[in-house]
Amino acid sequence: MKFTDTPVAVEARFDVDGTITPLALAWRGQMLRISDVGRSWVAADGQLRYWLVMIAARGTFELRLDMMTLRWRITRAWESPTLA
Repeated sequence: MKFTDTPVAVEARFDVDGTITPLALAWRGQMLRISDVGRSWVAADGQLRYWLVMIAARGTFELRLDMMTLRWRITRAWESPTLA
């Protein structure tokens, strides 16, 4: 696991009921489709929302969305080892 605080561009769906679903993220120069969305949670103050997402063959990432600025960040990454 690697701790990070990296700004990231995220494609997400915002539903009328308030549900937010991350669909893809820009990582290391590539737009990568999110293959699975795991658990999500909201910080106690309600300003920050978090998701664990998986990207096939890349790993698992913890995304954070600041609800005041609508800016996304990767806060942790569990990258899969790359094969040469």
